[in-house]
Amino acid sequence: MVRCRKSDFFTFPPKSAARSLAFPSSPVMVPSGIIFIHRSEFPDRHRESMKFQNLSFEKPLKEVVLSTIRAASGSRNTAYTYERAIGLFLSFVDEYKGSLLPTEFQPYRPLSKLSISGRKKVWSFNGPATVLNLIDAGLIEKFRKFRKEMGESESSIKNRMVAVRAFLSMAFRDGFLTVSQAHELGISTHKTIRKFNSASPIQNRILAPEQVSSLRQSPDLRTMKGIRDRAIIDTFLYAALAREEVSNLQMNQFRRIGNSWWLKIKWRSRQPKEVKIHAELLSSLNRWFKVKSFEFGQKHGWVFTGVNGKILSKSRIDAALVGKLIAQYGYKCGIAPAQGPSVLKCNDLRRTAARNAFDNGADLLTIQAMLGYSNVKITADYIGAAKSKSEIAIDHIRY
Repeated sequence: MVRCRKSDFFTFPPKSAARSLAFPSSPVMVPSGIIFIHRSEFPDRHRESMKFQNLSFEKPLKEVVLSTIRAASGSRNTAYTYERAIGLFLSFVDEYKGSLLPTEFQPYRPLSKLSISGRKKVWSFNGPATVLNLIDAGLIEKFRKFRKEMGESESSIKNRMVAVRAFLSMAFRDGFLTVSQAHELGISTHKTIRKFNSASPIQNRILAPEQVSSLRQSPDLRTMKGIRDRAIIDTFLYAALAREEVSNLQMNQFRRIGNSWWLKIKWRSRQPKEVKIHAELLSSLNRWFKVKSFEFGQKHGWVFTGVNGKILSKSRIDAALVGKLIAQYGYKCGIAPAQGPSVLKCNDLRRTAARNAFDNGADLLTIQAMLGYSNVKITADYIGAAKSKSEIAIDHIRY
């Protein structure tokens, strides 16, 4: 009997029996015909070629990539960012160390490949996950320097390295990196991000009039940021725009028809629409345009841009930041929690505006045109009109 650890031994010959043998902490019997040799008994020059002798071919590399992406986030953008970063890293590994792979691994090269299908870019990952034994700290540092030489910014490189390290942590968790590798790379076993523990999220929130008033009073109109944020809030509450529509709003989208100003909106798959500027929104926008030295009718410029103290940016405000602003003001005035699935969302304000119009006499077709939806049923479900019992068709039957 011998007491042994799997990470300290190689097997010869590498039969399936040896590969599937368990190595518990208690003593085990060594099967006849299989020789266990401790790492310390081999010179360093032999270890590189022996790395692949006792590893399973069962788990494909792409499964480790998919596990990393699933653990990272449910966001489509984050998933693509992780997939691209890992694809670029594995391409780099293949270029620099692919020739060191044993003969039976060579048909799997390249380890990652980018293909283009129409407008879609798709990464494919080839071979078993055991190829990750090639990775060391020097290779990761070379990859970082290579991306810098390619002209990428420090923030982009940092994001790629975060994805790569998450990928390697997942590989270590699944047993495809040795303990000594993980120690050299400075990584630990991947841990799933703790989910926010809270009650069930509030669905289809519609604000009461007093909540709308409180929300509109939350921004500090003595500051440039407060003036901008009031205009953003009013754009949701009085024009029922979507978050991306607000973020991408430009000055050339304003049209004067008669005595009123209108917004012409076309965003991705939504129906084109024209939205009349409400008097309250017009007032908020005029206040903000005065700060920016803008005026209605000019042809260029983003409507909502960044503000840093008393400095105005020329770049548009990001849609994600718009969402954060609404969540912060929702918490500030006591409407919603500061974090978690029940924060105040841009959609809540948009739904509130549409429902308010419905409750005050607007028909569903008019609201559908305002929201840019493709049919009335979606509109009714969105504002909760289908569930309303206050007024039903029977009440309108008269002979």
